Parts: sequence; structure tokens; C-alpha cells
Amino acid sequence: MDETGHAVAVWYRDDGSNDIVQAVTLADTDQDGIGDIVDECPNDPENDVDGDGICADVDECPNDPENDVDGDGICADVDNCPDTANADQADSDGDGIGDLCEAAASGGGGSGGG
Repeated sequence: MDETGHAVAVWYRDDGSNDIVQAVTLADTDQDGIGDIVDECPNDPENDVDGDGICADVDECPNDPENDVDGDGICADVDNCPDTANADQADSDGDGIGDLCEAAASGGGGSGGG
């Protein structure tokens, strides 16, 4: 690392003198300490925080490793019913559990007034 915290590649003479032949500062676009040339996510300082293999800068659900498994357009980390599609996120009793999940849990088909 140089004095600014950027990664530096250094080439030394192979004659035993340890003289520096060349030093090059490596680009680190996202400033995560991993040079862009080897960084799998050069624009994502968290480096795929949810571990799904998609860099957060292009991941539609950067905190959801299953990437909206129910397909309702709401990422599981903020979906009030992550395993059942409910794009409207209806929660008539305001308890943070979607009406469709409450209906499924109770075995009924109502609006989940629980």
C-alpha cells in the first residue's frame, strides 16, 4: 500500500540488490483495498455482501442471497411475505407479516386480520 492506501505493484531487480525497477499504483475504483485487476466486483466495495455471486452494484437484491425467490419484485430482506408472491405487500393488521402469509399460516384464505 502507498501512503494513500492504494495497492502498489513493485518489481525488483533480480541481481540480489533489491533495487526497485518499477512501482505502479493499481486502480481501486471502489476503494475496498483490492485492485481492480483482481477485484471480482470492482464497483462494489462490499464485494457481493449477500454471497449470491452477483456484485451489489448490479444485484437487484443486494441483501437477498436468493434474489426474490417468490418473484413478486420485492427482495426477501424487505418482503413481508418472502416465500409467497404478494407484490402489493398488503398487511391489514400492520404486524409486518403480509396478509397472504397470515392466511396461509392459519389455513384460511381471508385477509389476515390476525
